[in-house]
Amino acid sequence: GQDWDFGYKIIAHPAGGFLILGETWSEGNGESDAAVWFINDAGDLLNEWTFGSTGVDKFTDALVKQIGSAEPEILLSGKLGADNAAAYDRGWIVRCSEGLSQLNELVLASDTGDMFISGIDYAHSKLHFAGNHVGTGHQFGIRGHVNDNLGQMLFISAPSADGSFNWNDVVVKGDSAIYPGMIDPYRDWE
Repeated sequence: GQDWDFGYKIIAHPAGGFLILGETWSEGNGESDAAVWFINDAGDLLNEWTFGSTGVDKFTDALVKQIGSAEPEILLSGKLGADNAAAYDRGWIVRCSEGLSQLNELVLASDTGDMFISGIDYAHSKLHFAGNHVGTGHQFGIRGHVNDNLGQMLFISAPSADGSFNWNDVVVKGDSAIYPGMIDPYRDWE
């Protein structure tokens, strides 16, 4: 583009070619938008998509999920930047069709600092995620999993050395919801 464009990961597309995930300062509706570029085997740009808010958004991980003969889905993760709707960056997972049409999203937000989803994996009909939370005077990892269509948060954990993190400050937005008994800051990874 005309400005900065950054690619952070590349994955194979189920129909052939490759998807490059990152952020663009050249297009979109914010300072930077999360971007996906579709290239063929020769490296020619075939298509591009932008997602995001008016803040600084980016994708850093993705995977292709296909179960049986169902159409493949592409799951993208990263951060949805702070903007007029939120004071801090939010952890973000976007579920898309094979053609990159957004199906739904999971947004993790906190009133005490920035959140970021750095990695995702799909196993046992669950989407597992890991990332971090950074606030004034604290930083620690977050991890958890949701059901395969992002419709229900199944587990989330954020062990902190001093136990100061308050899960009441975390809000899950989009199609997912937090259910009583699901949050345990000291529970091991499932």
